[in-house]
Parts: sequence; C-alpha cells; structure tokens
Amino acid sequence: MIADNAIYHIVMLACFSDIVRANRSHCDNDLAREAHDNVALTLDELQRGLREHLDYEFSVGRETDPAMQED
Repeated sequence: MIADNAIYHIVMLACFSDIVRANRSHCDNDLAREAHDNVALTLDELQRGLREHLDYEFSVGRETDPAMQED
C-alpha cells in the first residue's frame, strides 16, 4: 500500500472512531454501548495495523545495500 493511502485511511479511521465514541453517550442500553465499544476497538486495531505497515514500509525505505555500507 502506498504510504499516502495508509495515512489517509488512518486519519479517516480515527475520525470515524471519534464519531462512534461520541454516539456511544446516546446509547440507552448496555447492548448498544457494548456494540459501540466493539466497533471502536476494531477501528483502533485497524489503525494499529496500518501504522505497523507504515513502520515496515518506512524501514524498508531506509535500508541500504549491505555492499554499499561503510564499515
């Protein structure tokens, strides 16, 4: 995945997660609150996965050819 797309999706997931958490306060029963908690948790896990992917992508970009490294 291109880094720009990953960053875009991280921001969108964060915004949607904030909306889910804000809407949770209007829930009138435990089932609805638990559903909102599960959705927010899932969105957080998706964000974490995208951040890990970005970390990997950037670490690969920083690697140099071992033959060209100075000792």
